Amino acid sequence: MSGRFFVKGSCPAVRSAAALASFVAVLLMGWVPAHAQIYWSNSAGDWSSAGNWSSSLVPTGTDNAWIVNGGTANVTQLSETCGTLSLGSTAVLILVAAYSPPMRA
Repeated sequence: MSGRFFVKGSCPAVRSAAALASFVAVLLMGWVPAHAQIYWSNSAGDWSSAGNWSSSLVPTGTDNAWIVNGGTANVTQLSETCGTLSLGSTAVLILVAAYSPPMRA
């Protein structure tokens, strides 16, 4: 009987548990984590300040960051990251050196 799933046993609890497990497995196979869409909401400020971002969330490595309001974001730490960055035509992103190699004599 191709295309059908059967659970042997007459116990309704076993059949219900198998049906629930199958349903959960199908849901998990189709689950894709959503990346947050986080927008710059200030005219100027530091990237890592939550108050400069929509919903007071600082973007992480899986989020999509948007600076499309003409704002200026200062990136000062190596840990400040995002999955994707979209800049509007008047946005400014200032990268401040977070690491300086040692000087040679």
